[in-house]
This record gives sequence, structure tokens and C-alpha cells, in this order.
Amino acid sequence: MGTHYPFLQGSYFDSTLYALARWPKALLPSLSIAQDPFDQQKHTSVIRGNSLGFAQPLVFFQIDPALAILLRSPTIRATLTSLRFRIPGRNILAFTQPPPPNPPSFGALRPANDSSDSEEEAERIRQLYTHEYARLTASPHLTLLDVATTAIPGSNISSILGRFPSLRHLIMDKCGLLPGELCVRNNCGEWAALAKSLATAGSYKAQEREEKVTQWLERLCEYKRAQAGSVEAAGSSSSANNLSRAKKTKKGRKGVATATISLRKEELPSPPPFLQPENMKNSLTLPIIGGGPGVPKRPINPRQKIRILPTIPTLRSFATDVAPLHPAASNVPAREALFKVIRTKWEEGWAEGVAQLVKKRQLLRASWKNNTVRVVRFADPHELRQLNQDHSGEAFGDTEEGLDGLVDIYDAEEFDVDLADSNGCGKSPTLCLEGTGRFVEGHSHLDECGHILARNIWGDEWDD
Repeated sequence: MGTHYPFLQGSYFDSTLYALARWPKALLPSLSIAQDPFDQQKHTSVIRGNSLGFAQPLVFFQIDPALAILLRSPTIRATLTSLRFRIPGRNILAFTQPPPPNPPSFGALRPANDSSDSEEEAERIRQLYTHEYARLTASPHLTLLDVATTAIPGSNISSILGRFPSLRHLIMDKCGLLPGELCVRNNCGEWAALAKSLATAGSYKAQEREEKVTQWLERLCEYKRAQAGSVEAAGSSSSANNLSRAKKTKKGRKGVATATISLRKEELPSPPPFLQPENMKNSLTLPIIGGGPGVPKRPINPRQKIRILPTIPTLRSFATDVAPLHPAASNVPAREALFKVIRTKWEEGWAEGVAQLVKKRQLLRASWKNNTVRVVRFADPHELRQLNQDHSGEAFGDTEEGLDGLVDIYDAEEFDVDLADSNGCGKSPTLCLEGTGRFVEGHSHLDECGHILARNIWGDEWDD
């Protein structure tokens, strides 16, 4: 039986990702890190009858923290627009989440030839996690993402779209999204559910950020209450000390052992992130885009309920493949009929998701007009760049802490959704099912397909 044990004795390439994260600030628009899939037929013993095949080699020992740090490094965040990261069978979904406060490698199994056990290296990684990249967002300008052969569940794809606000093309070949009967179950209804989840990804992102904002404001209120309480306590303690001196000390051991003062310092709640110094990140008065200098700004009331406007989907193409073992894979007429049904369901699911998004934004518009809740929205990358230029290069919007990256709404038109087929989200993203690296007889890749775009970027050689 194939096991991972032989690969635990080998070399790993985690240090390569850390080296790229320390790359000098320069123009790096595209990056490709790919591991070739293990050839099961060539390396499976026929005599032993190992039907499970051999395990995929472990190229990266701990991929989650390394990739999360790489995508938050200065050069990658500022310039990367196209990323290919193909690691067969590995769930790399954690790379969209911020790195944990402490390196998960502490106390975990390490490879035999790992030389990062020195105190200097451990301290460097600890500082990297806790200070440098811990709260930064990952690659905000990324427009094309290729995660083919990885093991990302279909139910978690919407979280990828929520993390990358500029993402337009997503490639997920051989990821096992809808394997076996799921591909055709309920007359291909699973494809409609997948498209709907992609169209409503902005709602999940807004809901997740609302919870963070609520927690941040609660910490802010608690911190201010504690500060006010400490000032009052300091005044009352000084008056109490004066009264205690005036009292006559009791005789006996009890009177001697009773302390009149306490040397223990009262612990105050820690302030929420980015409370100091004063700048756009922590200001309770949010920026307004397009309102002009005469538009009055309203400060945020920490006790007021805040809702965040769901973002409009930016996805323009979704590229994947149909399993080669599917009955329609080798039959051209059956394949064409299946693809037609899948794309019909895809368009129906996308339309349903967009309709749900429009309805939610209309409800928030009504609440905003009635002033029942405070509605804010995410600033898009172009607006963030302009804001930072206008405020002497502040890094506003590079985290998901507090109110960072949120702007106020001053016009009801900001709730509208462009449903035009040309530039709006009314048209469903192009769904290409042909897979990477081949042209199937009687079929060709669709226009604006992610497969074609990736081939032009990285110069892939296909079997034409």
C-alpha cells in the first residue's frame, strides 16, 4: 500500500514560498507554482493489485501558513494579477484566511532535515506571523486564479470569490467538484446550485465582515467604559486613602494584617486593533466616495446596528472539466447534449442568485432610507488606491479589521445593480468544460475562457 512515509524523509519546498514572500518590491504580475500529478498507471504495481494507487508526493510540508504569508507579502499584494497554484489532492482553502497569531509548526511534526529549529529562525517566523502580514488581505488585485488538481470542496468556492474582490477568471480542473452522479443528478441541478452560490458570494462576505465589525465595536465600547471606570476609580481610591489615614488603627494581629491599600494593578481590556494612531483605519467617520467636499460626514455610533452592502459579482468565466470516466466524455454527440443541459442549468442558477442579490440590496436601500440601520459598503480596489493617494499614502483598506476598507453611502444609486449583459452581472460567467491541455475532437474552448487566458499568460503547450 502506498504511504506518505517515504516522502517525510525527503526535502520540501516551503522555504521557496518564504523566499518569494521576501522578494524585493518589483513588478510581478503572474506567478505559477505547479506540481505535476502522480501518474497512477505508471507507478501502481499490477502484481500486488494496489487499486488505490500510490500517494501524491509531499512537495510542501506545511502549505497553509507558507502560502497565506506569500499572498500577503508586499510585492505579491501590490502587483500580482494572475496566480497558478496546483498541488494535487491538497486542500489549500486556508490560504484565503489570515495566518494564525502563532506559527502552527510549533509542537508539530517536522521533517528530519529541517534546519529552522534555531531560536533566530523561530523568532523571525513568529514576528512575521504576529506583526507583518497577520491582518493583511490576500492579493486584492488578483484577476485570474488557477487551482486545478487541488481538493477544494465546491461548497467553499464562494469564500474564494469573497476574498479576492477583483477575481474575474477561476480555473478548477480535476478538482472533483461534481464527481460521478453529482454531475448529472437532478437533471444537472447541482450545476445550478453551484452557479447560485457564486452569484451570492458577496452576501457571505458581507455577513462575515458584519460579525467582525460588531465584535470590534463591542471591544471599543468595553475599552472606553474601562478607561472611564479607571479614571473614576483613581479618584475614589485617593479619597478613600485620605479617610483611612484618619481612622484609628485597630489593636491586635487582625488590625496589623489588614491592608489599607492594594498594590495589584487593575487589568484593563486591551484596545481593539488599529485604535491608535488616529488615521482612516480607526476613524469612526467613514470616507465618502464621490460625495464631494460639501457632503456632511456622520460618525459611526458604536451602539448602532451596521449592515454591509453585499458586493456585486465580478466573475466572468469559470473553467473546469468533466471526469474522463463519465459515459459522455468519449461520445461526441452525448457530450454535446450533456454540455448543453449543464450550461442551461448554470444560467438558471446564476440568474436566481443575481435576483436574490438584487432583492437583498433593495431591502437594505429601504432600511437606509428609513434610517433604521447604518448601511456601509466595501470600497473597490480603484477607490482604495485613490483614497490612499489623497491621504499621503495611508494603507487604508489593506486589512479586514475594524472599519478598515469600508466607506459610507450617500446616494441611493449605490444600491443599484447593473444587469446588462455586456458589463453587468446579468450575463452568467462563461462556463468552459473542456479542461486544460487538450482540444477534444469536435469541440473547442469558448471565447474568454480561463483555459485560453492561462495558456496565453504562461505559454502552456497543449496537444492540439
